[in-house]
Amino acid sequence: MIQNAATWVCDGTFKSAPSGFSQVFIIHFSYHQEFMLLLYVLLPGKSLSDYNRMICEVKSLLLNQFKIKNLICDFEISIRLAFKNNFPGINISHCLFHFGQILWRNLAKNHL
Repeated sequence: MIQNAATWVCDGTFKSAPSGFSQVFIIHFSYHQEFMLLLYVLLPGKSLSDYNRMICEVKSLLLNQFKIKNLICDFEISIRLAFKNNFPGINISHCLFHFGQILWRNLAKNHL
């Protein structure tokens, strides 16, 4: 299944990270127009090096047997850079949910 999954979706959550970790990072992949869980990763932080190391480990675990072409993620710059560094030519789209959150926060911040 994963070998033909061209689209991945990822997001991190900080609230449910266990002690000793900064976040739980979750990756799903598209399979026959449905999204399936690929893995959960416990990360120590949210730096570019944290995401680069995670991607290298995922590539190693999956023996580089996947063809990721598209990524849907939030607006975290480090995530986008890490995927671009490790998958040249990848198309990165942003999650509409996170876009709505940004708009709402800015509206509230500016009292609009």
